[in-house]
Amino acid sequence: MIEWFRNLSDANKIAIAVPVGIAVIGGLFGLFKWLFKKKGASAPPQNIIHQEGSGHTSTTIDGDKNIIVGGNVKTGIDPDNIINRYEITLKQLGQSEEKIVNQQETIKQLKEQLSQPQLEIHTGVQQILQATQRSRNFAIANKYLDEGLVLANDNHFNEALELWDKLLKMPDAPAELKGWALFNRGVVYRMLEPPRTQEAIADYTAVLEIPNTSATLRGRVLINRGVVYFEMEPRRAEDAIADYTAVIEIRDAIAEQKARALFNRAVTYGSLEPPRIEDEIADYTAALEIQDAPKNRKASCLLNRGYAYGLLKTPRIEEAIDDFTAVIEMPDASAEQKCTALLYRGMTYGLAPKRKYEEAIADLTAVVEMHDASAENRAKALFGRGLAFDCLEQPKTEDAIADYIAVLEISDAPAKWKTEAKKRLIGKKRGF
Repeated sequence: MIEWFRNLSDANKIAIAVPVGIAVIGGLFGLFKWLFKKKGASAPPQNIIHQEGSGHTSTTIDGDKNIIVGGNVKTGIDPDNIINRYEITLKQLGQSEEKIVNQQETIKQLKEQLSQPQLEIHTGVQQILQATQRSRNFAIANKYLDEGLVLANDNHFNEALELWDKLLKMPDAPAELKGWALFNRGVVYRMLEPPRTQEAIADYTAVLEIPNTSATLRGRVLINRGVVYFEMEPRRAEDAIADYTAVIEIRDAIAEQKARALFNRAVTYGSLEPPRIEDEIADYTAALEIQDAPKNRKASCLLNRGYAYGLLKTPRIEEAIDDFTAVIEMPDASAEQKCTALLYRGMTYGLAPKRKYEEAIADLTAVVEMHDASAENRAKALFGRGLAFDCLEQPKTEDAIADYIAVLEISDAPAKWKTEAKKRLIGKKRGF
């Protein structure tokens, strides 16, 4: 029997998609060597897996859109406007609410000073002027950051890098904005051809060394650095796991980031040699239990967990089928996710204790009939359905042959599936 799953492309691993990253879930069961057999099993194949990062798995680059209250300090002092700028600057520079409250007395004194005739610049006014200068520096730095984002999203990477370099060279630029510039520069480094991987890692690491970095930024940086570690040759899986674990342990990390970190760590566990399947399943389950996580991530976790159930020494077939069925019934699952779930479930029916070949044929037929199914998925479904026809108690040989021929007629089907279909047809001509 042909080893389906050993030859599946990494494009098949559809995972999670989020605003900053297109989600992918990975490969099919490494089970097809025995998928439609009447008996017997084989060892699971090596998994080819993609992960999701923040930003670098798509062309979207994230950064805060901070807006500074305007006003040219050279035109004179407007008490209300300048006090407002002072308070806003404190917040944008990362001051805690408690610290800002403690500044209220200072603000009160400054207001009193500003209400007096300006015969000289008092100490308090000097403080407010300094705060205004910091506000101007913030505005300039933020301009570099935002203009770089626009350029990068238009694929003008070199120009974006130049602006962020200017920001990073500003001695008085706020640390948080420098952190975002480093983050975005790291993202772009990974998008260049060839990627500048080491420089991306250096930038992500530099962000983590900035004191009092926000939990949101730290979470994004750790996830992205983890993905870079995962994609390196040779793969630095343990470093990736450490970064994802750090995100999971951030007390103030948002639900979306924790779910993403759990998903990526699960994928990494599954990529180890030998794979840590139980840990992988546990992480997918934990991600599914995060109530505020994006719904599209739930479908990806269910698909991957169902896949992992099939890789256990004792495959948990019914639970795998339940996960795939849940995706098929999810109103928020994408068409691609539903297609993949039908493909997975159809193949998994061939592993059920009582082989459910009719159910397998029904699911695989649904994939074949999907107008937006990819050529590769349609080829896999046709080939799998051909095997199922062959494995019925009363084999439908003509239907199986028709499916194998149909695979050959898909012009853009991957060559490997055409090769397997040819092997089946040749075998039938030889009588086996």
